[in-house]
Amino acid sequence: MGRGLSGVIYPSVRVNGEGFNVAISPGVVDKKLKIVAAAECSMYKLFENTIVDNDFNIENIIDENSFSYYPVNPLYHAGQAECLRRLGVSHITDLI
Repeated sequence: MGRGLSGVIYPSVRVNGEGFNVAISPGVVDKKLKIVAAAECSMYKLFENTIVDNDFNIENIIDENSFSYYPVNPLYHAGQAECLRRLGVSHITDLI
């Protein structure tokens, strides 16, 4: 990172700029940041088409061994079958 920068946020190439990546200077993590929530997602890609689906949320993070992990509200989670349907395939192995 450049001098004085704590990190940068930039568009994700893997999902055609529809998501973001964050790069953080190592020294900043211990001094300035605390993880309070996270998410687990599945990414389905077929050629230039990509779908990212939220699967689980992680909250109430006290440390790496103590947190709450729960499925995403169905309103915000399409599910594997729907993601595959949107890509026009019937089985996950069709993406390989």
